[in-house]
Amino acid sequence: MDTHSKTNVEFRNEVNEALARHELSFDQMNSVLQAVLIELQTLRTSRNQNPNSSDINPFAPEGSSHPHTSRSLTSNGQPQHHLKLSFPRFDGNDPTGWVYKAEQYFDFKDIAPAQQVQLASFHVEGIALQWHRWLNKLRGPLTWGEFIKAMLLCFGPTEYEDPSESLTRLQDDIRIDIKIKQPHTLANAIGVTRLIEERNQLQKKPSPPARSSPTMMAPRAPTNLATSILGPPPFQRTNPPPTSFHRITNQEA
Repeated sequence: MDTHSKTNVEFRNEVNEALARHELSFDQMNSVLQAVLIELQTLRTSRNQNPNSSDINPFAPEGSSHPHTSRSLTSNGQPQHHLKLSFPRFDGNDPTGWVYKAEQYFDFKDIAPAQQVQLASFHVEGIALQWHRWLNKLRGPLTWGEFIKAMLLCFGPTEYEDPSESLTRLQDDIRIDIKIKQPHTLANAIGVTRLIEERNQLQKKPSPPARSSPTMMAPRAPTNLATSILGPPPFQRTNPPPTSFHRITNQEA
């Protein structure tokens, strides 16, 4: 009997110890979860307050996470929402379009000229990245103008390329007219295309009907007022001319 009671007591003790360990584990897990939730809330708050990492100018001085603090206010003094802009990536295609976007980014983010090439080098990939590594080893640091000139020489259009070929979706008649004009650049080809389309639209409009000239009425003979009131004059009978008689001479008698 004592042995059985002892066994029950030990079993209860073991169960109580196990429950105590589980409660301790739950408390520890609860503490960890609370810490994780607090950290996530902190990160969310900081992310809402700070711009995206792609918007930050890596060359901006310390204490200024956004280079456009002077432009953050409108002319009325109202706060302006920051635009989320990312630097364009270049893989060798459309070099002129990429240069335009890059220069727009430099102007908007106030990137210093001495740092423009280095910032652009972070966003080249593929064959453009291989070319940039070769160019950097061959010529060393370059200015932005030198970089653009070398890049367009490698990836830009040549003088033998037909700019009108870029407008492949045009109608056949428009494309033929553009080839006849022989534009030298894509900008000229686009301008010629607009002029041709405008001309075709004008030709398709129905011409207004020609105004018929008023028919000339033949002038009426002047009518006598008395005749129109009294009617035509009475018919006057004319006497026939007198019959001439032939006199018989003595010889004819």
